[in-house]
Amino acid sequence: MKSLLSHICTFILAVCILALLPACSTGIEGTRAITMSGAERKTLAPSAEEIFASEITPAPLSLWRQGMRFLISDNKAALLFDPTLSSLQYADSVRGITAEYTGMDTRRMPDGRDECILCFSADGRRIAYPTGFDLARSLRETDSADIPYFIDLQLVAKTDSLLRGRNLWTRSALWYDDALNPLPGLRFQPVKVLAVRAGNHLFPMRIEFQYEAGKRAFMLMNFSGNESAIGESRAFPAIFSLSDPKKNYPAISEEVWQLICRAQVRPGMTKEEAKLALGNPKDVDAGHDWNSTIDYWRYPDGKCLLFQDGLLVKTIN
Repeated sequence: MKSLLSHICTFILAVCILALLPACSTGIEGTRAITMSGAERKTLAPSAEEIFASEITPAPLSLWRQGMRFLISDNKAALLFDPTLSSLQYADSVRGITAEYTGMDTRRMPDGRDECILCFSADGRRIAYPTGFDLARSLRETDSADIPYFIDLQLVAKTDSLLRGRNLWTRSALWYDDALNPLPGLRFQPVKVLAVRAGNHLFPMRIEFQYEAGKRAFMLMNFSGNESAIGESRAFPAIFSLSDPKKNYPAISEEVWQLICRAQVRPGMTKEEAKLALGNPKDVDAGHDWNSTIDYWRYPDGKCLLFQDGLLVKTIN
């Protein structure tokens, strides 16, 4: 009788958690800030991937030199140019043009400030980009990732030199084809990097890689610590691993590992296995009765997982 009462209480608690939580909504794959509680909250040392990614950082304005090259990735960039100082206007098609940095200028603003203007040359025409800050603040706070729709080609080239020919393992199952259309990929798949090239206005780098005897695909990548216009972080540690992750989980069966690689979960999986398959949840809610703990995980893409005593019991899409 006591066991039956315990199961009833556990069921009621789970129902209450589901009823109180907001509805799951569809979003875009990515890793965001995690709201964790209790034992879930941990302070972790930087991973090997995070240390590696620290080498892929935009150059501060104080280190820019004349001739530094940027690819303009979208025509909307022209909306940011000062029309009184630029010979390139919004009516011109600027997408795909390479702009070279020529130096800085200043102009007196109505409030008495001297605003810093970044100057570029593209196809023999001048581009003037107002930073909105004075010179001192611009030098202190502006880097090569701060100009919308401009891709730092020096940083792309540096990333290419670091990654070209390197063997990696994928963390993200969101891959892309040549036209940058999304493809269903695999997590923890061994790949070899073929090249790093300029990406698009959301993700400035695209990584071309080879897998399964000559097949090719792409990953879109952002700078570490920087989010795209759609709020999605795809920095190096989020999409690649430097070593084979499976070696760190010898207790996981091959059957479960194949589910993890396809970003799939099933009842009976542990929390660790679910995190490997889907990544960290956006939110976690926890509760318990006399005998069981209940955890409810919600992901940005709308998927929700219900755990009892650390094992997955239900998935809600």
